[in-house]
Amino acid sequence: MVALADGAANEPAALTALRDLVKPPDGMTAIALDDGRRVFAPASSSPAEVKRQFAKREKAS
Repeated sequence: MVALADGAANEPAALTALRDLVKPPDGMTAIALDDGRRVFAPASSSPAEVKRQFAKREKAS
């Protein structure tokens, strides 16, 4: 079993390379969350607002 810690700083180099291969769909942009995860949101989205929404949802669950 392999377990990866959250955050890009702890990722193996191969996983980091794969992350860079996944491009956002048309009309979307990639937003890096504070823990290293990356999400896609509409290109007109505010990165700060997207981060706030994710934090709010995770806190509620």
